[in-house]
Amino acid sequence: MEGLAEAKRVMRTQILQRMRTMTAEDIGRESAQVAEKCFGIEQLKDAVGVSIYVSMEKELGTSPIISWLFRAKKRVFVPCITGKTSPDMRMVEIFSPEEISRWSCNRYGIREMPRAEVDTKPDVAESGLIDVVFCPGVAFDTSCNRLGHGKGYYDCFLSRAGSVKKPFTIGLSLSPQVVPLVPCTDFDVPLDVVVCFEKVHKRASQSSLKTADV
Repeated sequence: MEGLAEAKRVMRTQILQRMRTMTAEDIGRESAQVAEKCFGIEQLKDAVGVSIYVSMEKELGTSPIISWLFRAKKRVFVPCITGKTSPDMRMVEIFSPEEISRWSCNRYGIREMPRAEVDTKPDVAESGLIDVVFCPGVAFDTSCNRLGHGKGYYDCFLSRAGSVKKPFTIGLSLSPQVVPLVPCTDFDVPLDVVVCFEKVHKRASQSSLKTADV
């Protein structure tokens, strides 16, 4: 396990360094094309409730997808970190993109709902309301394995959500984030699809699912 942890640490460092070399124009172009591919995914079009994260600066931008979700009349839920351990992430509902624009940025440059406001909202992680989850990651492979940031927030959240209803999971990737193989174990559960600049990668066992040819 120590060898696996070190392999993950090295890969995170390498991928984050590559991402820092991307210009805002490159990220904007890839973000727009990835968003267009997402809009063709049947599971997303059929969804009622969607969880999506608010992106940071050197990351694929989620703003176009968030705007589309509201235009498509979806219920939109965003993650809110309330502590340092893996269960300390709540999933709360927002009602317009303008809400996000009013939030201040945290130390990672991510717009974040004020804690006082988070505390007034119910956590819907185990409500069964979420049909699709957009999962952030540092790296992804073509088998839809995901390397996260190492905090375990999403692993814990997906376990909680899946105890009620398994959501369809989508990874969003910039070009430098796609690798031949993400270090993982047999216990790591791949995402259902990973949407990249070039194509949409589907998990092998999901080849029969309703995904448009995007």
